[in-house]
Amino acid sequence: MEKNDRSQLIVPLWILSMLAIGLLMHTAAGIFLWITASFFLFALLDPWFLKLRKRKFPSLIAALLLVLLAVAVCSLIVFLLFRFSSNIFEELEDTKRVLLGYYDRFSANFNELVGSFSHPLAETQGTGSSAPKPIPKVEMVESSPFGGELGLTLVQGLGSALTVLTFAFLWPILTFFFIVERNTLAKVISRAFVDPKRSHQIWVKIVAATRAFFLGNLILAVVSYPIFLMLFFLFGVKSPFTHAALASVFNIVPFLGSVLAGFLPSLALLSQTENLGVTIGLYGCCVGVHFIIANFVTPKVLGSSVDINATTSTIALIIWGEMWGGLGLLMAIPLTAVIKILLENSGYPWPQWFASLMSERVVDKVLNGETA
Repeated sequence: MEKNDRSQLIVPLWILSMLAIGLLMHTAAGIFLWITASFFLFALLDPWFLKLRKRKFPSLIAALLLVLLAVAVCSLIVFLLFRFSSNIFEELEDTKRVLLGYYDRFSANFNELVGSFSHPLAETQGTGSSAPKPIPKVEMVESSPFGGELGLTLVQGLGSALTVLTFAFLWPILTFFFIVERNTLAKVISRAFVDPKRSHQIWVKIVAATRAFFLGNLILAVVSYPIFLMLFFLFGVKSPFTHAALASVFNIVPFLGSVLAGFLPSLALLSQTENLGVTIGLYGCCVGVHFIIANFVTPKVLGSSVDINATTSTIALIIWGEMWGGLGLLMAIPLTAVIKILLENSGYPWPQWFASLMSERVVDKVLNGETA
């Protein structure tokens, strides 16, 4: 009887544990976000660290070289994105002008249509003393140009910038310590499992899923760049190199990529030509490129390591995007893959069933309570 009671408590305990961890990660998002980023960078660098160790590199030297290389690559990517996106802000002013023109014409036509059905009350109302008097407006003038909302915004922005710079500096340091102390961490974590080999199997799967997602998407961005570039040249979009680079980055976002990839180029083309039909045609081509890459190229590049179905991926994007913003969208799929790997290797039937529910390819032995 006691054994049955314990088995009945397993599912509620798992649910409560997941909710508690999720609440903690949401409340302390500024902390867990950078720890998670360091963890994924550690997973990406770990195979290369093992290769350097086989070549008799000291642990400290190998870890330092890999972290410096990763920082250089990340800095180059961020620099290129900012460099490419610098011209976009100028072009958005023209787009804003065109869209406001469309809005003004639509608003005028709508008001004219509504006015034709409304009763002309204004003609029947007199101009007597019963007319409402205008309410005088009182304006507050700040004594300092940096007072009020402006000063508060500047202070908050400065604090956010310092926080980002601080964590961006600590991110590679934490990754460096993860790599150096990997053997110690492996020995301690293996104690949490009845079979010590299971922790190594889980880590191998996590590394494979992480490498497949991040490195695979980097390859997809490189492949899709010339396709978008030729497309934007054909339609005559201004700054085609810039728009192709941003579209290639947006294109790797699961499911939302079809919406995001063609958004800015279509707005730019609309501001140039003011032709709605051509703009819709460009947007349709961008959606087609995303569909082809997502259904034919992505499965070949990513392989079977990231085994997450469409429903789970969409829910993951909503949850992690709400919790951590843009970086949450970037890490939503690998985070969910890690959670699924932990569930399917938990040794309990209900978590394994839940992992099968998240999987794109259901494995019978997992549903039967065996380890994948």
